[in-house]
Amino acid sequence: MKWKPVLLLALMYVVLGPLLFFVESQWVSGLPVRSVVCGIWGMAVAFFVFSCAEMALTERYRRTQPGALTGLYVACKGLRFLLSVSAVVAYGLLGADGMLLFSVNIMMFYLATMLFMTVYTVRGEKKQ
Repeated sequence: MKWKPVLLLALMYVVLGPLLFFVESQWVSGLPVRSVVCGIWGMAVAFFVFSCAEMALTERYRRTQPGALTGLYVACKGLRFLLSVSAVVAYGLLGADGMLLFSVNIMMFYLATMLFMTVYTVRGEKKQ
């Protein structure tokens, strides 16, 4: 696996996390700082690990089974969506405070990751 996309992905999350926290701290008064920061940190780690695994699988499939790449793309995108929705539902069922903030955070991480991974896969397809 190449390191440049991994470092760019990490940089994106390093910028996105504090940006989300800054916007939320301006938007919501009495923000539970610790729970919001822990939530953002956990989301960043989860999305980063999943995306690194997806990049590794994509590189492996490009070398060994290029015909199965489309199925891999769809499976990874679907699994990421299901995991994101499951996290929101689990958070809501636990009755934790800040459901709206958690949902907005996970949506922003999801959208940023989808955009990054789409650009990554398109560039990889062009190189083939």
